[in-house]
Amino acid sequence: MIARRTPALLLMAEYNGTLAAARCLAEHGTNVAIATSSLLAPSRWSRAVKRVESCPGFEEGPTKLANWLIEYGKRNQKHVLYPTCDELAWLLAHFHAELSEHFYLYSPGGETLRTLLDKPHLYAAANAVGLETPRTWLPQREEELAAILEQSPECLVKPRSQTFFKTHAKGGRATTLPELTLIWRKYRASGYAVEVTRDMADLDFPMIQEYLPEAASDVTSVSGFALRSGEIIDTRASRKILQMPRDAGVGLCFESAEVNPRLVELLAALCTSIGYHGVFEAEFIRHHGRDLLIDFNPRYFGQVGFDIARGMQLPWLAQLCATGHERSAVRFARVRAKSPGPSYYADSMALRWHLTTGAMVGTVSAAERRKWLSWLASRPDRFVDAIQHPGDMIPAVVAAAGKLWQSIRHPRQFWRLARANRIRTK
Repeated sequence: MIARRTPALLLMAEYNGTLAAARCLAEHGTNVAIATSSLLAPSRWSRAVKRVESCPGFEEGPTKLANWLIEYGKRNQKHVLYPTCDELAWLLAHFHAELSEHFYLYSPGGETLRTLLDKPHLYAAANAVGLETPRTWLPQREEELAAILEQSPECLVKPRSQTFFKTHAKGGRATTLPELTLIWRKYRASGYAVEVTRDMADLDFPMIQEYLPEAASDVTSVSGFALRSGEIIDTRASRKILQMPRDAGVGLCFESAEVNPRLVELLAALCTSIGYHGVFEAEFIRHHGRDLLIDFNPRYFGQVGFDIARGMQLPWLAQLCATGHERSAVRFARVRAKSPGPSYYADSMALRWHLTTGAMVGTVSAAERRKWLSWLASRPDRFVDAIQHPGDMIPAVVAAAGKLWQSIRHPRQFWRLARANRIRTK
């Protein structure tokens, strides 16, 4: 089959989702190439990877990276190229015509990705098909902030997009006007790559969202795969049970959840209405009995390894569809649809790191540390680890070395993050 004979090129080798995708594709006989600028990126050291290429870092801007990809495509056999992060999703859309000459793509271009990666546009599209979202404001002047705080006494200031956002901050909570103004100014000054701001208007103005405690304690993800027709051929659900930092952070621990058919129906309507196809992860918070959409990731996501272990092998579906085998992807998804798989997922290394550093600075109690270490130890037979994998342990060693190196190289940042990472659990 051409899908197996066609190599795949993966970027953002630092991410857990990239490592999971590489392992999944390698298990199906695909040769995987990794492009990275980091020596300590865990994926580059995986046994699943056959080739490592040095490429510009995302911090060097989208145009430089796009030019490198085009040159790589000209020099090599045609690869499948699929987004592993928001930056790459936007880049594949913005340079779609040029890249499609040299790569197999199954990621939409232009307006579709602009809608999904700019949250106000995402929320508008979601509302149009019946998906609810949190109350959100889009101020363009500081004078508007006081009125917003009157409507929502607790607010989250968030970037409209993470696409080439220079600080990669997730959000900051405010309860007073001075706090709100300070955080809004900070995000306003952070900035994006110039190519992105030219493509998506008003991106430099951060949005303000009502603060809902459920966003830290009751987040459910619905992930799946949509065909060009908008049909969603497979789905899984998971519940985030621990994230860091507490208010707007990265998920560390998840448990399996039941898929809500109504949400899948509405997500299919969203995909159809905006022309999206491919891998997705939609995040919802439960608030007063309502499911509110807070994000939609059009790419591989951090805990994609959890879905792979539960039978939904999203990277292989993307590989099949990119090489023109949609029918094979549908058949494969149907065969695997009833696979229950493990019940829990965690980035155990990151969790242990946060527990240890939090204990050092007093943000994690001894009881909380014991609780989560016990949680890890009590689920060995129903547990998927983000990085550690039998027969492929070098990425875990490299990840540990990377965390240690970063703490030594940037001690002030290490202590600031350790103090910020207070654990909030469900």
